[in-house]
Amino acid sequence: MLDKFGRSYVWLGVVGGSIVGMALLALAVLVLSSHSAAEELSVEEPSKVEEQQKYPVPSDAVQSKIALQVSNLYKLGEAKSAREKLRLVRQLSELAKKTGENPEEQYVLLWTVMELAGEAGDAVLMLRLIDAIEVWFDVDALDIKQEALAEFAIRGTDTPRTKSLLKATRHATNQAVAENRYEVAMNLAKLAYRTGQRSQNRALRKETRDRRQWVQNLRDEWRQFQRSQVLLKASPENGQASLVLGRWYCFVKDDWQQGLPHLAKSSDQGLASLAKREVDSPPKSPEDQLAMADAWWELAQTRKGEEKVMLMLRAGHWYDQCCGALASGMGRLKARKRLEEITGITHPHAAAQSHPAKNRQAK
Repeated sequence: MLDKFGRSYVWLGVVGGSIVGMALLALAVLVLSSHSAAEELSVEEPSKVEEQQKYPVPSDAVQSKIALQVSNLYKLGEAKSAREKLRLVRQLSELAKKTGENPEEQYVLLWTVMELAGEAGDAVLMLRLIDAIEVWFDVDALDIKQEALAEFAIRGTDTPRTKSLLKATRHATNQAVAENRYEVAMNLAKLAYRTGQRSQNRALRKETRDRRQWVQNLRDEWRQFQRSQVLLKASPENGQASLVLGRWYCFVKDDWQQGLPHLAKSSDQGLASLAKREVDSPPKSPEDQLAMADAWWELAQTRKGEEKVMLMLRAGHWYDQCCGALASGMGRLKARKRLEEITGITHPHAAAQSHPAKNRQAK
């Protein structure tokens, strides 16, 4: 699996013993084996994690008691530098491997390690640790990330911390967008924007400004999507509302199976005609698939901007399906040439479609 930074990793695994203890064992592998603490996770992916019953968060009194014991034992207050704090991250991770079947201790240790990672200036590792907490405990990772990143931004603005913060906010924003939590995504995008505007790097300032605008546009589309859902319940034949839902599913979430029936009933005659054709008679033979691809391609040439891109990508789906099986040499040549052209196209909303943590699909 690839994370949003293009790095390979798999999630924390259940390898025997205490479930949470093994999660922290995996964490220790992460911290101890990487040149950069947040560079890679290389542990077994858990099976049926969603079926595991999550532990409740310990009470404040219990947390305070355990945290005081950890602080006194490891002299946390004496760690001042990033190097010293990361050394404590390693030590506490080792301790977590040995705590056995005590979720309360595991929670406090994991939370302490997460805070130390943030204090050491590694916002990416900090987010990974929050994800680990959510795997095993009944918490909302995005809410914690939002607060932790806001606090991280206050602690300093040196170049390494700024780079780490922007990477982490990009990751958390993608997660919030994928989960359709646009207010959280907007808060994170604004935080990244404020941070980026302090940079002397013009490209970085533009990136954070554009990203803030992208999230704002998605938030507006999401609100329109929600209003249209209500309209369709009251008036199932509302073509404009069907168009909004179809465009959201197909163009934003890249869920054509969900979106095509809405486009088929939409007020956009071009989209409605092709969507209805694909829904009513899904192309099975290579020749029919080529014809379907050509139809989407031709419609794309009549549209502009993001819509044109999405329709070309849909054409590419069908060109890819039929290319290797076409009997006609000219048909294969056309499919290959158009696939080559489509290969360079980037989906404008790739981050809105899925996230390694979880994805709350619009229903």
